[in-house]
Amino acid sequence: MMADPHFTGNACLSKTPFPIFEQATQLYARQHGNIFWIREPNPPGYHVPIADTVKLLAKNVRLERVMRGWSQETLAELAGLHRSFVGAIERCEHNITLATVEKLAKAFDLSVAELLKLVTTHEAALSGTAACLSPVGALVYHGTLALRAATSRRAFDRLVERTALPRFLDVNLRPPWWHREEVEALMRGADWLKLNDDELDQLSPAPPPGGDRVTQLLDACGLRLLLLTRGAQGAELIGPDGRARAAPPPSDHVVDTVGAGDGFASVALVGLLENWPLATILLRAQAFASAIVAVRGAVVQDPSFYERTTATWNDAS
Repeated sequence: MMADPHFTGNACLSKTPFPIFEQATQLYARQHGNIFWIREPNPPGYHVPIADTVKLLAKNVRLERVMRGWSQETLAELAGLHRSFVGAIERCEHNITLATVEKLAKAFDLSVAELLKLVTTHEAALSGTAACLSPVGALVYHGTLALRAATSRRAFDRLVERTALPRFLDVNLRPPWWHREEVEALMRGADWLKLNDDELDQLSPAPPPGGDRVTQLLDACGLRLLLLTRGAQGAELIGPDGRARAAPPPSDHVVDTVGAGDGFASVALVGLLENWPLATILLRAQAFASAIVAVRGAVVQDPSFYERTTATWNDAS
């Protein structure tokens, strides 16, 4: 029998040559140096139950892969698996063998136990932050540029005073429309703060002795969470108990970076309102920002562009 098939569903492709076998319920055939393993179809209505451990593995494999900025093809090559099989694992379509789990763990330089942990290392770093992010029913989202006019600022102050809602501040330091004292005051009143590397350099140019700028900013402003976008280096979520990082998907198709930051923020807002896990917020926001830079303009008019994005969320849920 085949020792380690790459696929255990109704069709299997193995790159290991294997003699032809014919049995009552299985057929093996050689074709172009590959072996196709075909099983009899299951009876109509038959459903193979997927173990909870496999569902957990699917979640962790995708999280570990995206955190490293790997494509499914890259993971498949490192693990010695077929790319379509990696996709099937992440979609939780099949129960898999322990040998396959070991291959995946080795590709990530993890033990099998680490890969099967209920909370991955990336999420564990932010577990304390996640606990303080109780479900958000509503919030106030605003940027620094929107408040440069006196009328807008008065309307904002009244809104904050009357609602006492938590605030998400999106920093935009566009000269000459910002002043340090005003931006710092807004940051101290915010719950969540989003900024990029350049803005971090302007607001916190030098790290404190023995510390780092992000932690200093987080503590000084009393933030629940800081979202740092880093261009080609991806993005980070930093909370009082740790940080998580996500690299952008590998791509050489960057058309227009305008709108990437707003796209990242928009998905982060959805995640906060829907109470997504922090790691999920990071991955989905980064993926959407990466999709935005592949098209011209900050706003895509084609509804199917957004439907494809939300479809991936539904597939993963």
